[in-house]
Order: sequence, then structure tokens, then C-alpha cells
Amino acid sequence: MLDDGSMSITRLRHLASVAQTGSMRESARLLGIHPAALSRSIHGLERELGIGLVVPHGRGIRVTDAGMELADEATHAVQAYDRFHDRAGDVAQDAPAELRIASFETFTTYVLGDLAAGALAAHAVRVVAMRPGEVEGAVAGGDADIGITIAPASTTDATHVEVGSMRLATFAHPDLAARAATPDGVLPFAAPGHAVQSSLAAQRAADGWPDGEHRVVRYRINALETAFEVARRGLAAVYAPDVVVRLHNESTVAERRLVEVTGEPWESCAREATIWLVTRPDDAGNPLTHRVLGALARLTTD
Repeated sequence: MLDDGSMSITRLRHLASVAQTGSMRESARLLGIHPAALSRSIHGLERELGIGLVVPHGRGIRVTDAGMELADEATHAVQAYDRFHDRAGDVAQDAPAELRIASFETFTTYVLGDLAAGALAAHAVRVVAMRPGEVEGAVAGGDADIGITIAPASTTDATHVEVGSMRLATFAHPDLAARAATPDGVLPFAAPGHAVQSSLAAQRAADGWPDGEHRVVRYRINALETAFEVARRGLAAVYAPDVVVRLHNESTVAERRLVEVTGEPWESCAREATIWLVTRPDDAGNPLTHRVLGALARLTTD
């Protein structure tokens, strides 16, 4: 029995996709979300309806007869919702709605530029610059429409949607990376001067450097592009996401590109970080949000 009529269009969208593909993994790829997040959504809908929608089958799943029947209705409901949302956009002002994105400089320097040129090309975008740990407050308080973070802060007024992951590692100009590999090599860093205020993230350094690991910080620089310029000149290394460094390297000439520093202790300090999209709870079904989700997911898997 349906519990309280609060079913979300997002869960219906997920059910329709799983029924169409017959695969959690393939549906997650098409939807631009993590397979575990999709599984939680489907199981949440099962609890909400009191009906089994999928069952294990071999190494995957099979949609039940009841699930297939309801998936057909879910497809119609999602299509109707999308038509309504598109029509609402048509009758709005002719000027494109401004999408306000709260994030910190790890993303605003390169990743948001990639989004603006692709998934958000038809929209006006305003970046709301935040320190890590402040993104949720901006979204919950109405100062931003969505947020992007790797340092999630616990709150009941914002929802975290898992997008994917990226690798945080040490990068430097090839000349400095080679010198650091010698027995007497010293590797100075350019690092932010402020700390993360995050109740869910393990790191405290604003660039994600693990707690308790020693490094020599020669330059305290809060602006990522300035830190990258110091790194491009071979003066210091940076601890940064591989996605950001890849986008940086694609935008510059070969002699200014950065490479990952190998050997110890640098390889031991590398780690995976989860990327989260922050939304308001009543905005999870917004098609524009789904476009941003998909674009970020593709960016982290390229």
C-alpha cells in the first residue's frame, strides 16, 4: 500500500529506466548516477509501494511482472512531468533562467567551464564561490540552485546525490617530479591557506590532503589557477583531482602540462574522493539537474 502519496518523480524515472534496460548498471550509466544510488532508489520505491519490483537473477536483476506493469505507468508519468516542465519553461520569460551553482575553486576553475560549454550551453550560469563545507548552506538558503562538492556537510535542508568519484593525487611539472624522485629530492607544495569545515569528510586541508601526512608547504595560495601557475613553472607541486588536471592539460601547451608524481610517500597519499551534487529536497526531479548529473558523471569516467 502506498504510504503517504509522497512518491518522487525521480524514483519513477529510475523504475522506468530499469524496466527498459533490464540492468541496474546500464540504467545507472544512462541516468548518470552511481549503481548503488539507483539500487537504493528502487528499493525505496518498493518500500513505498509495498510491492517487489526487482529480484536477483543470475549476476543481475529481473524486473517482476508487477514491476513491469508499474514501470509502464511510471513511463507515462515521467513523460507527462517532462512535458509539463518543458511547457512551464516555454511560458516563462524569454530570457534563459539563470542557474546558480555553488562550488569551490577546485571545480569553478575548470570543471564548470566544461559544463557551461556543454550541458549548460543554453543557460545563463552564475557561479557562487564558496569554501568547502559552505555549499549546502548556500543551496538550502536559496542563494544557489545546486552545488558541487567533495566535502559534504550534514544538513536536513539539502540533499546529496552521489555523482561519481575522482582521484586526488600529487601533480607537478615533469622537471620537478623528476627531481623529487632522487634520494635528496625535496618536493615543495602550493596549498590553500584555509581549512575545510565538513562534518562528513575525513580531510581537513582545503585541497583534500590527508590528515596526519607531512608535506612541505612553500606557497599558501587559495586561488587554484595561481597555484597551477606556480606548478607550471616547476616551483611547487599541487594536490589536486585528476579530472581537473586532465582538463587543465587539455587547455595548455605540452611544456606547461602537469604529471603525477610517483614514488613514496606521494603515491600513498593519493585517494579516491566522491563527488556530490547538492540540491534542495523538492528539486531532485528537475531535468536540468539531471543534465548536470549526467555531464559530471561522464566527466569523471572519461
